[in-house]
Parts: sequence; C-alpha cells; structure tokens
Amino acid sequence: MSRANSEDDVSMRDAHRCFTGLARLWRSGMRRVRPQLSGQHLDVLAAIAAAEGPVEVEELARRTHLTAQAVLRASSRLYAAGLIVCKPPLTEGSHLRCQLTGDGRRYLDRLADEQLHHLAVAVRRLPPAARKALGEFISELAPLLPRTP
Repeated sequence: MSRANSEDDVSMRDAHRCFTGLARLWRSGMRRVRPQLSGQHLDVLAAIAAAEGPVEVEELARRTHLTAQAVLRASSRLYAAGLIVCKPPLTEGSHLRCQLTGDGRRYLDRLADEQLHHLAVAVRRLPPAARKALGEFISELAPLLPRTP
C-alpha cells in the first residue's frame, strides 16, 4: 500500500469517528424534542426555515436532495404537526408553497437547545487539554468546510 493510500485510510477513519460521535450527540438531542421527526423531515423543515418566505416543493427538493414526492410526504407530516403552513392546501397541485409557523420556529429552537445542551455536557466531561485541542481542531477545520445555505 502506498503512503498516500495509508494516509487517506487514516483520514477516513478519523473522519468516520468524528462523524459517528457527532451523530450520536445529534440523535440524543432529537430524542427529547416532540414531535419526534425523521432526519428527512428535519431536512425539509430546516430548508423551509432557511427560506426567506414561502418556498415551493420543487425548490425544497433541490435544497434537500430529495424527490418532490418525498418532500410532499414530509410536508404532510410537518403540516399535520402544525410546524408549517402550505398554500394552496396540500391537496391542490404541485405548486405548493410552504412556510414555517411560529410552532415550527419554536420546535427548531428547542431542538437546537437540546443538541447544544448534550454537546456542552459532553465537552465539560473532557479534560482541559482535550477541550483546548477540540477548540483548536474546530477553529482549523471550520474554514475548510463548505458553507450551507
């Protein structure tokens, strides 16, 4: 095995460990917020929240990398939970435009609070040197990551 391949393997293992740990923290925060939503539903809700007003299903599909049908299914669940409003009503055609409700905003805020709480608890359990190293790692990594809409 070449040195480059060996370094790539180590990088992938490290990235996988980071991802797995962060995913566990993410899920632990999600379990405490009701209603419980799937990752797909949360992706659609976050895309609606990021929009500057009502957003069409086709645009949501593009932003979330889901099919329009998957977005419609998620929108139905989010609408039933009172997290979004849609016009025209969900039963009328494909030019549906969805917007976050006040309850939807509060849901996302509660979810973020829970996730931050779980992360803060985990970080507090780290020894001081590990907390410092984590902060330095994130400071160096953040500029290398793509910006999300």
